[in-house]
Order: sequence, then C-alpha cells, then structure tokens
Amino acid sequence: MGRCGLTQHRPVDPRAIESALGAEVENASTARELEDVRLRYLGRKGLITAYLHGIKDADPAERPKIGAEANRLKLMCESLLEARAAALGGGSVNAHYQPPVDGTLPASPAVVGRRHIISQTYRRIRDVLEGMGYRLARGPEVELEYYNFQALNFPDEHPSRDLQDTFYVSREILLRTHTSPIQVRYMETHTPPLKIYAPGRVYRNEAIDASHQAEFHQVEGLYIDTDVSMADLRGDLLMFWRELFGAGTVIRF
Repeated sequence: MGRCGLTQHRPVDPRAIESALGAEVENASTARELEDVRLRYLGRKGLITAYLHGIKDADPAERPKIGAEANRLKLMCESLLEARAAALGGGSVNAHYQPPVDGTLPASPAVVGRRHIISQTYRRIRDVLEGMGYRLARGPEVELEYYNFQALNFPDEHPSRDLQDTFYVSREILLRTHTSPIQVRYMETHTPPLKIYAPGRVYRNEAIDASHQAEFHQVEGLYIDTDVSMADLRGDLLMFWRELFGAGTVIRF
C-alpha cells in the first residue's frame, strides 16, 4: 500500500494528515493493512498522536486550537477505520487482525482436570484393601435373579424381590441390588482360600430424596480360609477404616 508522503516529525499540517488518512484508509484492502493505518496514525508514535503531543511546544494561545484539531482528527480516524472495517467484512479493526503464530514459543499450559470424587475414593479403597492382601473381583451390573437372590438364600417372599424394590429386565434378569452376586460367581470359579473385595454400582427402586438414589456404590469383601474368625473380621475392619480415614478415627461396633 502506498504512502502519502507524511512523516512523523513536527511540524505536521492537520489538513495534510486528514487528506493522507482518507486516502490510506480507502486504499486498505485487508484487515492487516487497516491495522497498519491505525498504528500509523493512532499508535504510540502515530502522526495524530505526535500532533497532539506538539501542544506542549506550541504558543499558549494556540494550544486550545491544536487540542481541538487533534481531537477532531482522532475521532475522524476512528470513524473512517470502523467504516472501512465494516466494508471489508464487519467488526472492529482490532477484531480482524490476528497476529501470526510463533511456533518457537512454548505451548500454553494444558487445562488439567481431576478425577471424580467417587473414582478417587475407589482408588483409595483399592490401595488399602490390596495392601491388606485382598484381590479385586468384578461382576455384571445386569444380573441373573439366581445370582442376585436365589444363590444367596433369599426366600421367595423376601421384600427385596418385589418390583417396588428391584429393577427387573425380565422375570430372571435384573439390575443387581448389591455386589454380593460377585462373591457367588467368584466361588464358582475359584477354590479356597479366597480373599477378595467387590466394588461397584448397584441399583434399587428407591424414592429419590436427599439421602436416597436409585443408583449408589458399594464395596464388600469375602474371606474364606481355615482358622478365620470374627476376630479377623473385626481386625480387618479396624485396619481398613483407620487407613482410609486416619489413625485417630473412632470406630464403634
């Protein structure tokens, strides 16, 4: 884009600035060229900015006139730039110009998320129980009625078998109401001694309120061996809760 011969050295005729400005804005054909015009006239060392700074060197009687003229030029420049930006595609001058990307600069820091509190709790439980010698066991969430009730000796009249308490897919398929079916499945395929823990989601047909949900999470353990007693259960529970919540945790049986 051609220039109109103005320099940034004083003195500058405001009429020459106005004439050159109009021509340069009209000749700008891209947002980048328009941004160059803005900087040439309104930048920190721009022509209009220099004209305004010349007030301090002017005769005191001339200063009001120079100030008014500088303000008029500034407003006119902004108006011409905005009009030309709209003609080139809308928006403001600054919004059109995007500085080039320097590929040698360090990348911006990535946004780092965090694990859900339930996932964090599961991992902590895993670390504690596996440190105590328990092994992880998994099972399906959509379960057979046999594993969920019958194999666990739930009588036919047990209220948890009712439709109002359990989500049934069919007469023999349901959403598990506890993680205990995992114990049955594990015992079918493994021989004692057994020491497992079974975490996972379970489902019950609850009325939703502040303390009840139709889906919640459960963890249970199974320990089968010779010479295992209630003392082992008590000791493992004490160790588990104190490892999970701290050595000073008060536990009442």
